[in-house]
Amino acid sequence: MKNDLSYTPEKIFETFPFPDPSTILNESHLETLGETYHEFRRQLMMGMWLGLTKTYNLFHARSLPMAEEAGVVAALPPKDIEKQYGKETASLIRHLAASQEAVYSLEQCLSGIHRLRELHVEMDQAVLEAYGWSDISLRHDFYEVDYLPENDRVRYTIHPEARREILKRLLELNHRLYAEEVAQGLHDKKSGAGRKKGVGSETKGGGDTYGKQGELF
Repeated sequence: MKNDLSYTPEKIFETFPFPDPSTILNESHLETLGETYHEFRRQLMMGMWLGLTKTYNLFHARSLPMAEEAGVVAALPPKDIEKQYGKETASLIRHLAASQEAVYSLEQCLSGIHRLRELHVEMDQAVLEAYGWSDISLRHDFYEVDYLPENDRVRYTIHPEARREILKRLLELNHRLYAEEVAQGLHDKKSGAGRKKGVGSETKGGGDTYGKQGELF
């Protein structure tokens, strides 16, 4: 309905080259990190009484103050808050003052957002290691992401060079896994194998889930 990127299971999830579970040194660590992130985010959103969009607006706000600055920030005039710490910080303070459901203080909110960023870095690094690509330096910081609208491109994310290298390796992995499936006859339409629906296959590399070569992008 809009011009946003579209994600569908058939084009994105089923064709995505996930790491081989047999090569992951500590799969339980990945699961624990994901669960920790999800539960922390849930508690933070409830404490702030904010939804996902506004929570991640704070997450990506470059000027967000540190928790120890909360008292100084809150004492400033509203215009000065927005000027020095950005509109997201000013909006958060107004929200906390007006909301009867929010139970977190400004200091707790700021501390929570900064901790959410730390957990995000930990998750990204763990996934990178699961692929065996620890030679890539992620360098998390605030960067302009060129595929987003020009007036809203800054995100707390990995360095653009790291992103390009990861995408390149994912595409190469996608091609390799697809070639392995072709060699197994999993894409031979004449034999009736065709393309299976879903990801629950026992074939190497996650089964017949990669689709046409290059379909990752």
